[in-house]
Amino acid sequence: MNPEDLLDAKKVADWINNRNQITFSFYHRNEIYKEVDIVLVHPLDFENSFVNKTVKKLMDIAIYLAPIDDIIKMKEASGRAQDVSDVSMLKKVKQILDNKYG
Repeated sequence: MNPEDLLDAKKVADWINNRNQITFSFYHRNEIYKEVDIVLVHPLDFENSFVNKTVKKLMDIAIYLAPIDDIIKMKEASGRAQDVSDVSMLKKVKQILDNKYG
C-alpha cells in the first residue's frame, strides 16, 4: 500500500466501508521493529486522551503515551487478532499498575 493513498478520501472510505480496513501498519524495511500504526477509525476523544497522557523522557526526547484505558478501547475496537491478544496483556499490566500505584 502506498502511504500517499491515505490522502485520497474515496480510497479511505472504501477501505473503511467495504473492506473493514481501519488500521494500517508500516514497517522499516531493514529494521522491522520500527513500526507505525495508522488508525482510521477509533472510539477515542483525542483531546481528552491527550490531556490525560503520560510523558516519559528518553534522553532529551519527550515521548507522549496515551492512557492505558484508551489504548485498550482502541485495540478492542479494531478487532484484529494481534490487538485482541494485546488487550489481554494490557489489562494485566493495568492491574499491576493499579495495585502498585492505587
